[in-house]
Amino acid sequence: MKLKKAENRTVVRGKVSLSIYKNGNIQFTLASQKELEMDNKHANFYQDEDSPGDWYLHLCEYDGLKINTYDIKKGPNCSSKSIAQEIKKSTRNPIHKTLRAMIGKEIIEDGLKLYPLLIKNGDERP
Repeated sequence: MKLKKAENRTVVRGKVSLSIYKNGNIQFTLASQKELEMDNKHANFYQDEDSPGDWYLHLCEYDGLKINTYDIKKGPNCSSKSIAQEIKKSTRNPIHKTLRAMIGKEIIEDGLKLYPLLIKNGDERP
């Protein structure tokens, strides 16, 4: 007889994305937490001044919004009503509605590892 131990694997389903709520809560998916290694990180959001509708996420150890990873079911989150409103306004999305955005593959700009937020412009929605 040849025995093989069955290993318990955690399968993370879903897309690497975030939701920005009207109260300023920024909720990341569990897939984002795993893919972007968000444990013990802080989030910074950068806007491209040449193209104001383009936003980027930067994760670092000490500076920015503390990412809370204590809720295993919902995924990590952070909060800033002013940043949430600024992102929604610049992409012409209603402030009172939830905005959902995919998180793109990392790029390096000015020495920073950035993740583009793939946000649909509010004018493009049906």
